[in-house]
Amino acid sequence: MGMHHQPLQKSKWTTACTLTAFLLVATLTPAPVHDPPRKTPYELDKLFHFFIHGCFSSALVRVLEDGREIREAAVVAIIVSIAYGVFLEHLQERVPGRRYETGDVLAGALGSVGWIVVNRKARKSFVIKARE
Repeated sequence: MGMHHQPLQKSKWTTACTLTAFLLVATLTPAPVHDPPRKTPYELDKLFHFFIHGCFSSALVRVLEDGREIREAAVVAIIVSIAYGVFLEHLQERVPGRRYETGDVLAGALGSVGWIVVNRKARKSFVIKARE
């Protein structure tokens, strides 16, 4: 790897590690316990999981694609993102005011897959336009 690629490589890892840490902190931060329990808007919570896992899986693809086929990197990134989401949901069971939610896992999984599909289509479109 040439010297001019190192800042970009560090940037890829920094993004992936920052999102990994953000997910961990956001998941393990205790939620205030209210009596009676307050409900957060269901759609906003699921949208957050969709968005953040989409960003996370996209960042993982950027790190993993060095030396791999993009399809392989995408599959590994999706699996890692979903597994991390399930792991974090299980950890939430031990955090005050938090609980495991299957809907969060599903929203995260859909975000992981959806963002990678959109990114791949955008890349293909960009490459086709660049060749014209």
